[in-house]
Amino acid sequence: MEKDYQSIKNFLEETNSFESFLESDSLVWIDHREYDEDIISYFNTKIGNKIEVNLQDNGKSYGEDIYLKYKGKSVMIPYEENMDRDTTIIWTNEIIKDDFSIRLFVEEKGYDAFGFCLLANDEWDLLEKEFGKTLLNKYFFKINLSSKMFSLEYDVVEYLILKKKNPNAPFFTLLSYLEISKKEQILNKRKNKREIDLKNYFQQKKEIKAEKDRFANINSLIL
Repeated sequence: MEKDYQSIKNFLEETNSFESFLESDSLVWIDHREYDEDIISYFNTKIGNKIEVNLQDNGKSYGEDIYLKYKGKSVMIPYEENMDRDTTIIWTNEIIKDDFSIRLFVEEKGYDAFGFCLLANDEWDLLEKEFGKTLLNKYFFKINLSSKMFSLEYDVVEYLILKKKNPNAPFFTLLSYLEISKKEQILNKRKNKREIDLKNYFQQKKEIKAEKDRFANINSLIL
């Protein structure tokens, strides 16, 4: 994976010139039409096909369940009503996370696709030491069990307003902030429907504001 590491390192050294990086093999481009088994295969190839993939019929509408096995660990990808890209990527990352990490490249989004990079954890650590956590996380977003990528929904008007104030901010950074803001909208609706008492409402509102402020501060967003 030395080639991918060097490609990402070169990008971080000169982030305003990334056309060659967008075309490099270091990026795994995935769109909403991908078969989930293929998504796993893309990442599995990167690590030398160390993930064992098995399919099992379950009688569900979306087809067979996918079981992953890696170094003695095994997991059935926990889809709900349908297979979805986010769940596939999250759990592929989850089973290999002790050795490798998949990150979302947030500087550029294709028409209907996202780019992902996979490196060994010690390679990500080297990049963090050289370029700093802030710069690395700005362009290569960590994936965890609660990450939203393809499932993100956002108001175009709100996005354009935020983008106007932060023209250089990566697409996914802005969407992630709007996702936090959505929590406040949902909370207000719950209050108006009297589904939550005022004490809990104000406490949760305070927590959401703190989360928004923290995210904006870390990513240097102008609100």
